[in-house]
Amino acid sequence: MKALFQEIMDIEDVHGILFVSLRGNLVYEEFEKKSRAKPSGIDWSSLIKTFAGIREAELVFNNHRIFFRTTELGYVFVVMGWHAHIALVRLNCTQALPSYPFVPT
Repeated sequence: MKALFQEIMDIEDVHGILFVSLRGNLVYEEFEKKSRAKPSGIDWSSLIKTFAGIREAELVFNNHRIFFRTTELGYVFVVMGWHAHIALVRLNCTQALPSYPFVPT
């Protein structure tokens, strides 16, 4: 999965990416070593219920943004700073996810 999401991680000011299964299980997580944005202790299934019916969203916080996308395979969260190009993140998510080999978790 690292190779699948590497182009997204290579985008300037992207701090990390998470992929959560349709059941709410964390399937993949990668963050920069120096990043303070890495989430911990999150109940993914509850968070996924909050996003029910939402295909795509951008959440804005004081120091970070989170791009969220629902796919047929699961949910993608991209944590980024203010200078990350959201259009490039969207494009790379669109290109990467159809090629993901689905393994139910």
